[in-house]
Amino acid sequence: MRFIVSQLAIYSIAAVMQISSVVADSGFGESCSSIEISYTTLSANCAEVDGSVEAAQIDLSTCIGNSNGQLACGVEYQETCSGCDYSGTVLYCECTNDSDQPVSTSIDLNTCIGDNNGELVC
Repeated sequence: MRFIVSQLAIYSIAAVMQISSVVADSGFGESCSSIEISYTTLSANCAEVDGSVEAAQIDLSTCIGNSNGQLACGVEYQETCSGCDYSGTVLYCECTNDSDQPVSTSIDLNTCIGDNNGELVC
């Protein structure tokens, strides 16, 4: 009987740890601070599961793309977007659409980038 109870406790702890990892991947804005963007590099201080803070970076061109003039999760937005700026977790750019016309667009980077135990991930 004790063996069964011990096994249940171990499985419960493993399930909670798995859920914590999934939640952390859903967006970085809640667990990261000091967010800065320089060209295509996003830098932030991000929380790890143990509570410590890790300096993290990610190349936005590996996470953000241009879909007919709209910033979206994808790759290589910088190829067809310019004049980019940011506020908090929102990236603003002027991108060209499929007709080569300029479009002002923005995206909340939380939709494409997460914090996985102190590491920024797409």
